Amino acid sequence: MIRAFVDRTSAVACLVILLGFVYAGLSPFHAPRNGARWLSKENGIRILGDGVLLSDQLFYFDGPAKSGCSIEVWLQSAYNQETSTVLDFYQHDPLRQLVIQQNGNSKLQLLKSELSGLRMMEFEHTFFPGKRTLITVTSGSWGTTLYLDATAVLSSDSFALSGRECSGKLILGAAAISHNNWNGDLLGIAIYNGNLTSSQVLRDYEAWNTPGQFKLSSTESVAALYTFRERHGSIVHNEVSGKPDLYIPANFQIPNRPFLENPGAEFRSIGFDWRDLFMNILGFVPFGFFCFSFLHSSRTKIKAGFAAILLGALISLTIEVLQWYLPTRNSSMTDVLTNSFGTVLGVIVYRLLLWTDSPMKPVTH
Repeated sequence: MIRAFVDRTSAVACLVILLGFVYAGLSPFHAPRNGARWLSKENGIRILGDGVLLSDQLFYFDGPAKSGCSIEVWLQSAYNQETSTVLDFYQHDPLRQLVIQQNGNSKLQLLKSELSGLRMMEFEHTFFPGKRTLITVTSGSWGTTLYLDATAVLSSDSFALSGRECSGKLILGAAAISHNNWNGDLLGIAIYNGNLTSSQVLRDYEAWNTPGQFKLSSTESVAALYTFRERHGSIVHNEVSGKPDLYIPANFQIPNRPFLENPGAEFRSIGFDWRDLFMNILGFVPFGFFCFSFLHSSRTKIKAGFAAILLGALISLTIEVLQWYLPTRNSSMTDVLTNSFGTVLGVIVYRLLLWTDSPMKPVTH
């Protein structure tokens, strides 16, 4: 009688926990609507929540491979609590990735990937919600200089950008490989083949501050100019003829999300959250506990333990595979491993607490 009651209770607990896993891991069960919307009273696009803009074609660098590149981003940041990506160039070759991102509202970061890992330039800068800022990144063989509102604030001779690193798929408002959204207003983007002088940076800053009057510093070297003057529709036209436009997809998407991302890559990434790792372990401990409790009445303890652990691993793997189809989720082998380890701990806890001299211990003949 006691054993039957325990079995029913354990089965119900396993089912409730499983439903909780499905809801927590797969909710909202579909790609959300794109959070990018046109500004109504001026040129620009507001991104709130899950918003993204994508280039409809790959950018190809026109000049020599070792030539530099320059990027101007005219924006007005909203409140961004965590790391958020403003602009991301991405190709399938990860060594050509360039990212401009905010770290909260207090830091501006430039990242690129190399054989040795990620290299970063970081500047302590407060993004006040509602204040407009022109971010200018200009680079050549000598290195890279970061300007804010036409003032040089940081230089690095070890962070040089080639034209290849300013090529590929252009993503605005989100990262190419992860759910890393930026919130604010995008008011203008310009991309140059080659570096800009300080006088050109100042001239562009004054032009961006004059609505509807922006003119390129050097028409010969420009690869892209987006002034967001359309104010409607799903296309942002590149004002440089023959160069890629941007489009606003109906639903939020991340174009190059990894499938079951390698744990090593996750651990090496900037901003890896160790709290998530421990929560993934702890979340599967109750499942291992109750699953083992249910299974051991009809199996030997060794078989019941292996079955519970295998079931936990399969459930986690299934959720992670399905998460790849949801752009607000990350498909990760790290989660599969930590969830499986949590199931193992649940089995061990049951053995330690309830197996020895328990009246519920199965009777063997």
